[in-house]
Amino acid sequence: MEIFWYIIASIGAGVGTGLAGLSAATVMVPILIVLLLQKIGV
Repeated sequence: MEIFWYIIASIGAGVGTGLAGLSAATVMVPILIVLLLQKIGV
């Protein structure tokens, strides 16, 4: 039964990390695009 809880915890940690990474990418990509366009001079 202990292994079951380890599996549940690891799945939860993986999903949490994935969602955090996704939200960070959603925030950072537009900022990077703006900075890139400014550097190019558009």
